[in-house]
Amino acid sequence: MALTNLQLAQAAEQMHREKWVYVRGTFGNVVTPSLLDYKCRQYSSNAAQRALLDTFHGRIAVDCIGILKAALWGNMAGQGRYQAAQDRNDAMSHAAAREKGPLATIPRQVGITLWHEGHVGYVVDVSAERWQDWIFVDAFSSRVGLRRMRIGDYPRWREWFRDTFVDYSVEYQPPEQTEDVPGGGGTIGDETHEFHATYVANRDIQGYAEPLWRGGTRPIMFEGQTFTIDRRLNRGEDYFGRDAATGIWYHIHSEKAWHVRDAEAEKVFTVSRGDTLWAIAVKELGDGRRWPEIAALNPGIDPALLRVGTVLRIPA
Repeated sequence: MALTNLQLAQAAEQMHREKWVYVRGTFGNVVTPSLLDYKCRQYSSNAAQRALLDTFHGRIAVDCIGILKAALWGNMAGQGRYQAAQDRNDAMSHAAAREKGPLATIPRQVGITLWHEGHVGYVVDVSAERWQDWIFVDAFSSRVGLRRMRIGDYPRWREWFRDTFVDYSVEYQPPEQTEDVPGGGGTIGDETHEFHATYVANRDIQGYAEPLWRGGTRPIMFEGQTFTIDRRLNRGEDYFGRDAATGIWYHIHSEKAWHVRDAEAEKVFTVSRGDTLWAIAVKELGDGRRWPEIAALNPGIDPALLRVGTVLRIPA
């Protein structure tokens, strides 16, 4: 099945949210000493930063074009699968593209590739009126990591293009116009939806999880994404909850779009000296590659710097 432009944007957002790291030549690989040995032999730029790269052990790495490769090859949990027939660098991807142009002509569509010589990024949010205010994610460098920023804030971009390995059939769905601030109509809470519960997305959703005010962040949701509400309200037939971690209000009334996670099925783990998310995932979930699930369930933690005594929620 082809990778859609929406899936590519969702993947880039997930990588940024999970704080993946940059290692040149990677495409969704868990960082290990043997991987770094290989990548340092392959690229002198990695060898020059080996001391920094050694601090990335257990995390998932990509480079700029590796964002596409990780999504395309199914490496979203660090599987590191490789497809030689689809392995090309940014220049090859740009040259192969049949649809491309200057930034002033960029289509309003997520998943579009931004390009300048030697680098690419991926558009993830096109809800703003001006293209300069649209949001992209890229893997910039080992010291900077993955960035999420406005197109206009990185003036080096020269062109856009549609990658030939991506299906661009998913059109942009504009957000509904809502009130400037939450409130009005209905009552606080209802008999169906739980307060202080963890909600889980049942499927990929574009343009469904909306804040209740114009100009706010409009995250692209993906299947399995969670948020925990700390405030709720009803507006007529619509039900909303505010994510405790981000402050974003989500439209969660639809039973088809969300379900409530069984809180009793979750476990907790207290961080001790020397613990890493990879080691905790091995101990509690049986697979170190599942560490992003723990990170997603505990917004606000730094996966690279766990504090002793922190109590982590562990997925069922």
